[in-house]
Amino acid sequence: MRGMNPLPLLVILLMGVVFVGACKDSPTEPAQPLNEEEAEALFVGLFDFLSDSTAEPISETENSGVYACARGGEMAVTIDFSQEVVGDTVRRNSDLVLDPDGCVIWSEGYQFTLDGNPNARIDMAFSTVGQSGSFVLDMSITGGLDWRLDDRSGTCIFDLSGGGTFDPSNIDAPEAGMTGTVCGLELDFDSLQPPG
Repeated sequence: MRGMNPLPLLVILLMGVVFVGACKDSPTEPAQPLNEEEAEALFVGLFDFLSDSTAEPISETENSGVYACARGGEMAVTIDFSQEVVGDTVRRNSDLVLDPDGCVIWSEGYQFTLDGNPNARIDMAFSTVGQSGSFVLDMSITGGLDWRLDDRSGTCIFDLSGGGTFDPSNIDAPEAGMTGTVCGLELDFDSLQPPG
């Protein structure tokens, strides 16, 4: 090998760099967004996770916690509480920030892996009047999450609002719902129970 002209080797290496660069610059098709059925399944699965009282805590503090997702990954939840009393009306405000990290959820036949970017925020206000026991819920969901479904991925932005009236004697039939956009699609949910 001694005395070999290094020029051909240099040319081969440079050609390799140009080829790799050309591959990186080649256009790729954008990921296919979620359709309506998939977007609804993602939202329902997220809501079901929040309503699951059996989620195993990894760590908890007074206003936050990290919880194991049943199929893998975890979900960090930060909660900010406040309360207002006006006459015989008590209004309890709960602001939740959800930050999943590889959280795998199964919903309506779909398995999603969720990551926080830019995180989802749920603002809830429960109002009770007197000693009736029933309460009025006002709720909004904003922000977004990164998702992976099979070989597809993207970001789902939430912009929903709604609420309803809940009667503890008939909590299985809540009069509540939300409307707005999930992953850029107009959706309407008419049978939600408050998480927690």
